[in-house]
Parts: sequence; C-alpha cells; structure tokens
Amino acid sequence: MLQRVAQWLWVHLTGVVLAFTLISSLFFLTRAPSLKVGPVRWALLYAISGGQSVFRYPIHIVSLKTENRYLRSQLLLKVINETELRELRAENERLREMIAFTRDRDLELLAARVLSHDVEIPPTSIVIDVGTSAGVAPFDAVVSARGLVGRCDESPTWNRSIVRLLTDPGIRTSVMVQNPARPMGILRWNGAEMHIDNIAQELPVAVGETILTSGLGGIFPPGLHVGVVDSVREDPHALFKDVIMKPSARLYRLEEVFVVRVHRDSASIGQQEGHNAVGR
Repeated sequence: MLQRVAQWLWVHLTGVVLAFTLISSLFFLTRAPSLKVGPVRWALLYAISGGQSVFRYPIHIVSLKTENRYLRSQLLLKVINETELRELRAENERLREMIAFTRDRDLELLAARVLSHDVEIPPTSIVIDVGTSAGVAPFDAVVSARGLVGRCDESPTWNRSIVRLLTDPGIRTSVMVQNPARPMGILRWNGAEMHIDNIAQELPVAVGETILTSGLGGIFPPGLHVGVVDSVREDPHALFKDVIMKPSARLYRLEEVFVVRVHRDSASIGQQEGHNAVGR
C-alpha cells in the first residue's frame, strides 16, 4: 500500500508540489503580516510569479510560431501578387505593341496565343491556339508586333496550328533590302545565322539597313518587316554577297502572334513550294 502511494506521489510530483505551494501561499497571504512570516510569504509569492512565467513560456512559443506561419503566408502572397503584376504589365506592353502594329497595317490579321515551342535551340516551330475554325489556312504568314515569324504548316487542325519559324532550315523567304537599289535575295537559316543568298556583288547593301518581304512566291505579303542587316561579307571571287541578317521578331520567346490571312490560289502556293525546294 505504501509503495503504491509512493509511486503515485512520484508520478504526480509536479502537481503535488504546485498544490502545496498554492495552499501554503494562500495560508500565508491570509495571515496578518509579521516579521517572521513576512519573508516566507514574499518568497512564496516570488516562487508563484516565477512559476507563472514558466507556464506562460510554452504558450508564448506557440503564439510566436502561429504568428510566424501567418507572416510567412502573407509574404508568399505578396511575392505571388507582385509576380502576377509584373506579368500583367509585360502582357499589357506586348498588347500595346500588337494594337499599334494592327493600326499601321492594312492587313487581315488574326490574333493568336502561343501554346508551346519545340525543344530545339533555337526553336524551329511553335503551336498556336487558332486553326481552320478561325479561318487559318496552310502557308498563312505569321508575324509578331516586331516582325515576320514564319508561316503556318501545311495541315492546321480545327483549333490548333503549327507554325514553322524562320529558324526552320526548310523555310526559304524572298526578301529585299530597303534601299534605292532594292536588292532581292533568299533568306535562310543555316543552323547558326540568317543568311540572305543571291544578292549580286555590285548591288549596295549596308549594315543596319532594313530587310522586308518582297512578296514574290505568293506566301508572304510584300513589305513585312523581317530584320536588319547585321553584317556583309564580300568575296571578290564570288558572284554573290554573303549577307547576314538579324531578325526583328523575338523568335526565342514568342507569346502572342498574328496570322496574316491572305487569299491565294494553288498556283502561287506551288510556285513558292518549288522555290523553297530549289533553295534547299
């Protein structure tokens, strides 16, 4: 029996001590102050106040952890909101460029959003969210607010179209240099640079001059901005200049584009395809 009582006291030692302290403190607090009891009473009061601090400490820790989690969540929400705001500002700027582009062009344009790029570096094709249901046809030119991007593939679907970019080695584009001599050539991607072939040595071409589509071949309408001359390499023993062009469109990070809808006949398409095959 005594062993059980001892075990119970050991297990509940903290509670017993606390109860004893409270009872003792109440006893001394209700007694009249005296020189002998006063110091003991103040010692007990000090012990009780210290015990209260000890019991308040875990509660304070829990409160701090809760507040910390709340502040972290608020900080995360702020970061997310700022990121979304930056994205909206960037999209707004792109849309402003697109609106300005449509105002300056007498073309039938269909706005489209880029859904994906291929895995090539640089990308050679993109997928856009419009197709035959919106009037997209094979070989329709695709532009951004900055310049020519490429053309639609031969087989658009109901609500999707694959666009072959200027960086596709199979794409050939008839272009001209915007200067009084109007030199014309064939634009192609060689895997590293944009080359303009077939410009005769005697024709003037200067760095920084604008490159436009010529309209020959029936695929790309004339006058679309393509890029600027980046360098001109001349070989006195060659028949043609080696002209390198820097594209105006950001082919690496396209997000919104326009499909240029042009009514063309099958003869012009066949002519352009034959022209492309010769240039390959």
